[in-house]
Amino acid sequence: MMTRADRFVTAFFLLAAVFALIFLNLAVYSAEPSAIVISVDGREYARYNPDELSEPRRIEVRSEYGYNLVEVSSEGARVLEASCPDKSDVHSGMISKSNQVIICAPNRVSIRIVGGSDDVDGVAY
Repeated sequence: MMTRADRFVTAFFLLAAVFALIFLNLAVYSAEPSAIVISVDGREYARYNPDELSEPRRIEVRSEYGYNLVEVSSEGARVLEASCPDKSDVHSGMISKSNQVIICAPNRVSIRIVGGSDDVDGVAY
């Protein structure tokens, strides 16, 4: 049975978690997306401005590590197909806010939304 102190501590940590999520959402993901960057093995493969994309565009990323089919649009980016075994990048769905990232580790592919300035922010890659 929970004592009064146990309930207080539980409520305190739940409120702290909610405020932390709100802060992260406002501080980290608030910048307007300015580019969608696809990288392979740490090198920029392609860069797209979401404002200039009137139609969704599919990009085949083929490298010595594998294959990914990426769709970029004014809405964001997502991985449609991948040759990696777990397909976690495909299951990630659409990313649309600045500083969001999709990683395909076996194929060494990353897709990230860049927003605002390129100054150092609260997210470390």
